[in-house]
Amino acid sequence: MGSLSPVKSAWPKLLLLVATFLAFSVGHAIRVPIFEGPDEPGNLNYIRYIDVEGKLVTPSAKLTYELEHLPRGILPPFWFLAMKPVYRGLGMDAWVPIPVGNRDFFRDKSRHGIDRRQATTDEVLAEPMSRLFFRHGGDEADGTGTFTGALGSIRLFRITSALWGALALVAAWLTLRRALGCEQRALWFTALLAWTPQLQFLSGTVTMDLTVAAFGGLALWSMVEWIAGTGAVGRWALGAGVFTGLCSITKLNGLVLVPMLVVAAFLASRHGRLTSKSALFAM
Repeated sequence: MGSLSPVKSAWPKLLLLVATFLAFSVGHAIRVPIFEGPDEPGNLNYIRYIDVEGKLVTPSAKLTYELEHLPRGILPPFWFLAMKPVYRGLGMDAWVPIPVGNRDFFRDKSRHGIDRRQATTDEVLAEPMSRLFFRHGGDEADGTGTFTGALGSIRLFRITSALWGALALVAAWLTLRRALGCEQRALWFTALLAWTPQLQFLSGTVTMDLTVAAFGGLALWSMVEWIAGTGAVGRWALGAGVFTGLCSITKLNGLVLVPMLVVAAFLASRHGRLTSKSALFAM
């Protein structure tokens, strides 16, 4: 880590990279079949559950059937609560459930029973079902348009993930330019991250994973600036603590940043940038 090299600013190239990433992300949001993203039905159903019932689901490490199939109960509720205004803003609170007997309801019948045998459609439909689930299958060609109707609402909702992904890329570049001491090299590594297949795919789905990536990236940026940057150490220590906390309450694996915060404090002390005030801010 060290001071930045005196080269021409890479900001214009970074903005071009982020704009290209967003264009591809919107393309994924449109082209990826509805509910084919990881955990999309569960994520949307938990938000709807909070909106309809006005409460959180009882936390459980097991799959629960509290009105619906809600395996999201094991996750921190922060992201779901934060996305509720988006859900209502897109008019998704006006959706009306339909009977689940429609045989087009399930596209994926790959779930296996205890004997590892592939379940039939009848067996899947016989399982406890949700009054909040929605049709999936033939309705994708309902002619309502790409961004209109219920399906359009889901595609628009997916774009929030693209925005979080864009923020994660900017945070990654800010972190790398301080760590590497060169904006141009940081840009190359950020470009490699932008075109990672998993990041590309997730940016077009309804997921909190890219929110975690954004908060985690901002936490790491604050940490490296606290350790070897310039300016008030209290500001960077506070940023490191706040973004580590936000990351941790978004998804449980965000807790990995907590020990990293301790390491950052230790390294900051080695660089003479740890004070009792900054340590308090980081906490």
